[in-house]
Amino acid sequence: MRASAPLAATALLLSFAPGRASAQEPAAARADAAAPADAGPRPYSAAGLLGFGFSERPDSQGVGLGVRGGMTLPSGLYLGGTAVYHLGGRAEVVGRTASYPEYSNDPLRYSDVVLANAFYLGGEAGAEFEVGPLMIRPYAGLGFHGVLSTTRQLQPTGQITEKSSFDPGLYVAPGLTALYPLPESYFAGLDSRYVITPFDLSARGVALFATAGKTF
Repeated sequence: MRASAPLAATALLLSFAPGRASAQEPAAARADAAAPADAGPRPYSAAGLLGFGFSERPDSQGVGLGVRGGMTLPSGLYLGGTAVYHLGGRAEVVGRTASYPEYSNDPLRYSDVVLANAFYLGGEAGAEFEVGPLMIRPYAGLGFHGVLSTTRQLQPTGQITEKSSFDPGLYVAPGLTALYPLPESYFAGLDSRYVITPFDLSARGVALFATAGKTF
């Protein structure tokens, strides 16, 4: 019975040892230590674009598909880039009565049908700020713009011929993006822009896109 007293004292001392104290560390502290390393800010983003645009005749926009990527600095400055391809909208029909005066009473009998589609690729800069649950980003884009046109001609012989042309240029696009955060760092929203083409004013137009992507 006397030998049990030293054993009891030793067990009491071990209960206050540092190793024992760490084993009794609160569960919340252990959870914080096990949190993933990427739980902080996610400055990079990538997104897709799907929408519709309108431009001058011939309408070179119509349905548009695009991608966008960028990063947001701690100051709220956004830097990125975008690429958009439009499938083309309304065709332009041009009568050719001067070439065929014998059909002057039917000016569209022999005509040119012009089909066009636009695409552009450039950089973007903007500022991000929160309005309630939304992230608002006014921005401006600048880069390369091109319009690929196809002219279909009906000849007096009944034959249809096609001639293609490409018009390169520059564009400036002020715009506004509104994004709503989703679980797992995803987001969705709307993007509107006015594409200005200084060297070909007929290619300028307004476009509205739905957008969705992810931050990382």
